Amino acid sequence: MAGRGDTPAGIMRRNNAIFTFLACVFFPWVGTVLSFLISGAGIWAVARISLKHFRLQFDRRALIIATLFGVYFLSGLLQSIIHFDPEEIFETVLNRVPYLFFLPLLSRYSLSPPLQTRHALENGALVGGAIAAGFALVHVSHGFARAEAYSGNPGPYAAGSLAILIIFLNAAVENTGRRHQLFAGALILPLISLAASGMRTYWLVVPIAAAMALFNGRNPDRRLVVAAAVLAIIHVSVMWVVAGGAIEQRVLLLLDDYRNSGFNPDATTSLGQHLSVWTCAIQAIGSAPIFGLGSTEGHAFMTSCTASLLGTSLNYSHYHNVILTSGVFGGIVDIVATLAMAFAPFIASFIPATGRERRSGIFVLRVTALTWLVIGFVNLSYGHDIMDAIYIFMTVIGVHFCFTSRDARADASSGTGGQSSGIDAVPTGPV
Repeated sequence: MAGRGDTPAGIMRRNNAIFTFLACVFFPWVGTVLSFLISGAGIWAVARISLKHFRLQFDRRALIIATLFGVYFLSGLLQSIIHFDPEEIFETVLNRVPYLFFLPLLSRYSLSPPLQTRHALENGALVGGAIAAGFALVHVSHGFARAEAYSGNPGPYAAGSLAILIIFLNAAVENTGRRHQLFAGALILPLISLAASGMRTYWLVVPIAAAMALFNGRNPDRRLVVAAAVLAIIHVSVMWVVAGGAIEQRVLLLLDDYRNSGFNPDATTSLGQHLSVWTCAIQAIGSAPIFGLGSTEGHAFMTSCTASLLGTSLNYSHYHNVILTSGVFGGIVDIVATLAMAFAPFIASFIPATGRERRSGIFVLRVTALTWLVIGFVNLSYGHDIMDAIYIFMTVIGVHFCFTSRDARADASSGTGGQSSGIDAVPTGPV
């Protein structure tokens, strides 16, 4: 007789756990792998749904997120039609296609018990976080200015480390016994990676995320708060010993930028360059407020505007602010679509924090949304394949924790064995 794990539903649960584990192993240090995993799994999920091997999840809040993600894609499609050229198709349409896979991916996850997914998530993050921290140590020991591993630049590397930090914080708070101790200690891994990345804006998220984890749906007693404070002091001390030089260098560089140019556009400092492209972005939006200039003309505008403003041209792939970038390329239409997509996880998280898995889902959704918004203040947090893949993955996981746990409890009470009501497995066929 075949065991439970040999059934199509059991195989799907196992494959979901493997996918989750591998995603967390790779995205902290080579984020492109997650981009391929998300796209591949999304296409496969759509194919399985079309063959009626399982059905779409129709939870109301999940549908809200899927709709807002779809609006973000349609805004990019509209942008590519209005400003048609090959660059528009690649930068707007193709980059936004993975957002359409949110609901199929969530529907596939709906058969998996949230606890199984959470353990796969935590175990994979432990491996991936250790590898990413190892790269950070190599970069620091060899005198590199900023760590990036194989992520292409420090931004996606730091974003992956922040996602690992979110997973570890939740694991440290929600687990008990040895797993609690393990992940409380493992928090040092993403902290070292973040310090070595030199991404100053990303550092702002760390204390906020820690506080949100501690007070997520609970009123911690004084002993827990004191223990968390002591642990934070220990971790910060270790991080400073290991990567304090990188932190000091980046802070001093920012202070030097301010002393040299203040809050004025300038081509010689990082702060001045950011202010320059922001100034040009505002001018660009004013010239085409509704539908923007498109990617090609938007890049050309940056080159000409900064040359006029500074006497030398700057040519970045974006305007170092996610809202300004959306406004230049896609106008007010794309700004609204981007903000709607960015706040979608917040909308889904306003539910009663009943149960460990629901608390985990609420925490993941809120902190992920907050993190990507903070990142987007001076960087590109959406519209980059790795950043988008991590954001979509964390949102799927958060919604899965929030609503599959509820469905499982309802099914258990109705005698269906804890299978989510949002998905039906067929008795035959590959999974």
